[in-house]
Amino acid sequence: MCGEGDKALGVTEVVAAGLITGIATGLVHAAAVAIRTSLASQFGWYPREFVWMAPLSYAILFVAAALPLLLGHVIAPTLVTRRVVWWVYAAAAAFALTLEFNQISRFALLVFAAGLASALSAPLARLCAPTRTRHIILAALLFVTGAGAAVERLIRSSGQALVTVRGEAATEDMPNVLLIILDTVRAASLSLYGYPQSTTPNLDALAAEGVVFDWAISTSPWTLPSHASMFTGQYPTSLDADWERPLDTDSPVLAEVLQARGYATGAFVGNLHYTAWDSGLLRGFDTRSDYQRSWHQVLMSSSFAQTGSIQKIGSSRSWPAVLEALRDPDLSVYDKHTPAPHRADAITEEFLEWQSAVGEKPWFAFLNYFDAHLPYYAPERFMNGETDPEGQYRAAIRWVDANLGRLFDTLRRQRRLDNTIVIVAADHGELFNEHGISGHGFSLYQNVLRVPLVIRFPRAATVPVRITDEVSLRDLAATILDLAGVTSKALPGASLRSYWEGATQHGSPAISSVRRAPRIDSIYPAANGALSSVFSDSLHLIREWGTHRDLLFRYREDPDESGDLIHRGTIPSDSLVTLLPPSANQ
Repeated sequence: MCGEGDKALGVTEVVAAGLITGIATGLVHAAAVAIRTSLASQFGWYPREFVWMAPLSYAILFVAAALPLLLGHVIAPTLVTRRVVWWVYAAAAAFALTLEFNQISRFALLVFAAGLASALSAPLARLCAPTRTRHIILAALLFVTGAGAAVERLIRSSGQALVTVRGEAATEDMPNVLLIILDTVRAASLSLYGYPQSTTPNLDALAAEGVVFDWAISTSPWTLPSHASMFTGQYPTSLDADWERPLDTDSPVLAEVLQARGYATGAFVGNLHYTAWDSGLLRGFDTRSDYQRSWHQVLMSSSFAQTGSIQKIGSSRSWPAVLEALRDPDLSVYDKHTPAPHRADAITEEFLEWQSAVGEKPWFAFLNYFDAHLPYYAPERFMNGETDPEGQYRAAIRWVDANLGRLFDTLRRQRRLDNTIVIVAADHGELFNEHGISGHGFSLYQNVLRVPLVIRFPRAATVPVRITDEVSLRDLAATILDLAGVTSKALPGASLRSYWEGATQHGSPAISSVRRAPRIDSIYPAANGALSSVFSDSLHLIREWGTHRDLLFRYREDPDESGDLIHRGTIPSDSLVTLLPPSANQ
């Protein structure tokens, strides 16, 4: 079939060559990712299913290339020969497998791929006999199918708790627990906290039936350590969760505690960079929905789909933006594998189907809505022509809030809402050029730390109330266990129930921190070293350990934190300073 004789190339021959090369390329790519992530104990930013998605993705791309190759053979049979076909496929494979080496120029990679293909094309053409080809294809397909089945089995079994928690036996009146995290949503942009536009009408309505915390403070300005703190009841400085390391397995997490008590547990997450399967956050969840098993995700599983140009084209909202991406080709590949998005409507639908299927068993569900994170997604009917980043951010918040409305309405119709502890919060906020920077993760200013926090549970809080004290999200795990009736001290922290019941003993200090961030622009404070901060009464103290600089703001009177009191001669009190955690290169 694939000899170098005079027989004309056939469709089956060229398609088979593309299929073989594509599957082999995907298997090598998946193996390289597995080796790199396992040896370094770091994030892979790939779905578990990558072991079969990558071969399938490359096979589709390479088989699609059969059509132009066959047309070329028809037009110029003496130029497009079997050896040329194998040269094209081998060069494409070599280029794909080296694209992630961004430190090497794309031209050098092309030269390397061309040279390697020249050396391999003739032997590949000679070795490709008809029976051997069929055997190779069959073996590759069986391997990919078997790997896919093994991964699916691993996914189903990996939700079992890794920590045995001793506690009270399950009771019939245990409430459901619904923890909703609005990724990257700051309190300052919500109508619930005084924003002039109605951005969160559904959350506002829920808040009117529960407890609203006006000054809820995240323990970190970015996703992983913030979630890890909420799930473990510990401050980020006590955990390994970091820029390139997942949450360690030494500390029990909330889902494990509730799972041991007899709860069904389900996680439905949109942030696939830092709340997916490899984050360490999903221990104890029986059901996990993160990366989607879809054709979109399959097509995203090749290095070609991860190049800057393809990413720009995929995120373009107009034809001029597409043309701009084509005019300025970018073949670099970002370190984090960009996934097919897991939108708010899909997360809402998956959760509602899951909780209906659970039946009468109590459940704990964790939902992470990611749409208000860059690039700020919302359907066009919510965008209303918004073009500036802050306007698109508002539209994304309105879109997420609409999904909250659907979720709450469904639970209310099912008469499950009143028996459910509903907690809506955010992991961190966002900056829009305050202090000359935008985004989050690399500073500790108020708008990246002050987040919404609403708790609705009629059994424990029968009247709407607003709490004006500053509170720490570190205490969410202890609060959930307290409201759920778990009286043993399974996780550290203090219950926030004391605030609305008028107790004199209150929660943990509102301390936040972030470790030094690698490979970021020097304009960000975290580029120079670790940061710590504490909110107390009316003051917010920020310490920059790398530059030995302190900042002090009256955060309630100065929400943009434009007036540094230290520069005006105000000295922070000793009690405030002693609350700061030690630097230790945090």
